[in-house]
Amino acid sequence: MLSLLYCRKGAVTPIIAVTIVVMLIATGVSVDAARTQMVQSKLNTATDAAGLAAGATLDTKSASAEAIKFFNVNYPTAYLGSTVSGPVTSLSSDGTTITVTASAKVPTTLLRVVGMSTLTVNASSQITRSGGGLEVVMVLDNTGSMNDTVSAGGTKLQGLKTAATDLVNILHGTNPPGARLWIGLVPFSQTVNIGTGQPQWMDAAYDATLNWHGSSWEGCVDARLKGEDVTDDPPSTMPFQAYIFPSPGSPNLYCSVQVIPMTASKDTIINGINAMVAAGNTHINLGAVWGWRMLSPRWRGVWGGEMNANALPLDYNTPNMSKALILMTDGLNTMDDFTHTAYWLLHDGRLGTTDQAAAIQTLDSRTLQVCNSLKSNGVIIYTIGFGNTGDVNPDLLKGCASQPSFFFLAPTNDQLAAAFHAIGDSLTNLRVSQ
Repeated sequence: MLSLLYCRKGAVTPIIAVTIVVMLIATGVSVDAARTQMVQSKLNTATDAAGLAAGATLDTKSASAEAIKFFNVNYPTAYLGSTVSGPVTSLSSDGTTITVTASAKVPTTLLRVVGMSTLTVNASSQITRSGGGLEVVMVLDNTGSMNDTVSAGGTKLQGLKTAATDLVNILHGTNPPGARLWIGLVPFSQTVNIGTGQPQWMDAAYDATLNWHGSSWEGCVDARLKGEDVTDDPPSTMPFQAYIFPSPGSPNLYCSVQVIPMTASKDTIINGINAMVAAGNTHINLGAVWGWRMLSPRWRGVWGGEMNANALPLDYNTPNMSKALILMTDGLNTMDDFTHTAYWLLHDGRLGTTDQAAAIQTLDSRTLQVCNSLKSNGVIIYTIGFGNTGDVNPDLLKGCASQPSFFFLAPTNDQLAAAFHAIGDSLTNLRVSQ
């Protein structure tokens, strides 16, 4: 009887049982915590990749599709048995922030014994447009065909003004006041108007102040000869000669509106865009080369005004700075004996030939030469053909662009607006902010 009262063997069994359960739970917590941490790490990586892909896409509307594609590449299907919800992509109302969120349920192992069948992890990546510096020049076709009506949206020129203004608003909207953002404007036709305020740029042997039938020169210049029409050589190397249209009506016939040197003022650029007028024929190469001269550090101290005050253009490859050129045309390079241009008339042979087809081929070749010079110096080029395939030269414009996806064919005003908007998105620098 007393021996039974003092027997303790039966008490050991429940203690062992409790200990085993505690050890199982502890082991389960360790195992499942490790698995969950692995899923969390993979989910973070995938959402960051998805966010950057969504932000870098040219077309904001496709951001969600890009996010899903890059998320799936970085997060294997059913990783460690998990099931994923998302990714979900959202854009802030001002278009400056893209957020990608996702969650994953991880099946547990030993924790199931205490009723926990899954653990949930969450990840979020926020992509913010940064304030990296940018010099960008818009080289825009102002030729006569821009007066054509292409859709219910009005004339091509009206569509261009709306689209280019949208681009300016996008860039200024993602850069705080004082950010290193400078935008220039080069309207072009068969010549380019540099303005009348740079007499030191002009050939002293050729008096640009002379009147022609009572009209004064308004600032357009001829193309330089001897291969200088495709270089960024400053005026000190070879000065310019005034463009004079030999007409009883006006020496400035088909002279486009004046260029706007790079400025930090949004209003100045938008006013320049709104002042554009369509007239004349097409020399794409001259627009491109004047865009280059506005971006080339060889022209630092030459342009005057705000550019001189800010020591612009900056050197190529300046840290945290980008240079870009946007080239838009609605037509083909032209040359004939009917319209005086910066190369005079076809029979004058200033392109090295009096054959029309050969002259046009030369203009195309010089356009590519200028584009290649820009790209070799790290300048990003976007090109837009405003019209159908037969209206523009897609091969030329695609060859000018920094990469094939930076060429846009825009037959309508709406498509032109979409192209400029996409370029605005592309020019915005992105970083992972959270």
